[in-house]
Parts: sequence; structure tokens; C-alpha cells
Amino acid sequence: MTIHPDLSAELDVYRHRHPATQHAMKWLVPNPRLSGHAYDVAYLIWETAVSLATILEDGPELTTGLRKLREAKDCLVIQSLEDQEKE
Repeated sequence: MTIHPDLSAELDVYRHRHPATQHAMKWLVPNPRLSGHAYDVAYLIWETAVSLATILEDGPELTTGLRKLREAKDCLVIQSLEDQEKE
């Protein structure tokens, strides 16, 4: 997985966190190949994940919440790509 250079440094912040949190955060980084609204949507989800990981401690519920956030991100990015095709 290629991580956007500007965001890869932000992942270093999570090196001290539980491996499950690290793994979840890695997959929430916006894909640099996305453009337009698709990237905007992915970045909004990333910002949400960062905020949540900042205020919550590691645990099974955080891991599950981040995984579900990733699932939501996938759905929302796909919808954004569908919308772009219609334009």
C-alpha cells in the first residue's frame, strides 16, 4: 500500500499504540490516487479517525469502531466515484 508522503509521517504517531489500532489507522489513510470529491471524502474520514484515536484509548471497541469507519469510508468513496461518473 502506498501512503501519501504528507500522511505517512502522521502514522508514526501511532507506533506506540496497540497493533490493532496501528493496523486500522493504516487502512484509513486516504488513497493518493483518488481525486476530487472522492479524495475529499476519504480525507474527512481520515480526520475523523485521527480525532477518535486521539481522544480514545486502545481497546476492542476502538478497533471495531475504526474498522467500521473504514467500511463506511469504502462505501462513501464508492458513492463519490459513482457521482463523478454521472457528471
